[in-house]
Amino acid sequence: MTNHPDLVEALRALPDRVAEAASGLSDEELRRRPAAGEWCVKEVCGHLRDNAEIWVGRFHMMTTQTDPLLADHDPASVHERNYPEQPIEDILSDLRRQVDESVSLLSDLARDHWKRTGRHATQGRLTVREGLELMLRHAEGHLEQIRALRPR
Repeated sequence: MTNHPDLVEALRALPDRVAEAASGLSDEELRRRPAAGEWCVKEVCGHLRDNAEIWVGRFHMMTTQTDPLLADHDPASVHERNYPEQPIEDILSDLRRQVDESVSLLSDLARDHWKRTGRHATQGRLTVREGLELMLRHAEGHLEQIRALRPR
């Protein structure tokens, strides 16, 4: 079983892993969609940035409130932010800022606060630890997606 500091370190490493997965691609390659309606690399990175922002709020709520309701996230917001038109450096910088905020909050968390809960709209009741594990699994899937989008 992974301990809490290892989970926080995995989160801390996420922006570097995303940047590495997207590195060396031209802007055209970062914007290329594999098929109509599917996300390009910039949109996947933007979605990870959005997800990190949402989890900052969720972690804060879970550590300061009693069993709060954690709203679900609509991935369609990626289109509203028009990530293909944004520089990848800005998207990755925003991702790092959001992750750093969560890392700061979680690094200082007392051991018993890892068991505090929130009620996720689709996942049900989650502890802070389970929320972080869910976030990291979600990110892994999207890292694989970025790698699959790279030209062969």
